[in-house]
This record gives sequence, C-alpha cells and structure tokens, in this order.
Amino acid sequence: MSDSILSFDKQTVKGKMRELVRKTIEETINATSRVQLSPSAKGHSRPSPVQAH
Repeated sequence: MSDSILSFDKQTVKGKMRELVRKTIEETINATSRVQLSPSAKGHSRPSPVQAH
C-alpha cells in the first residue's frame, strides 16, 4: 500500500522556502546593523577572545 495521501508541487515549496530564508537573513542583517549603529552601542566593544599562552 504505497499510495500517497499528500501531494504538493515541489517547485512551489522550494520557492516558498527560498523566500522564507531570504527574509529571515535580511531581517537578521538589518537587526544586526541597527544594533551596531545605535548610540547605546557606541563605546561598547566585544570582548576579545582569550588567547592561549
């Protein structure tokens, strides 16, 4: 019994997934840019990684 219950258009799903990923990346980049440019972020730097001796 190998009948499919669910069927879908792979190209449509692929396109929707690409759009979702693109929007998510764009929103992340925009949010990161806003944080880096905000006045409250000035004077605060990221801690440097610990170096092994």
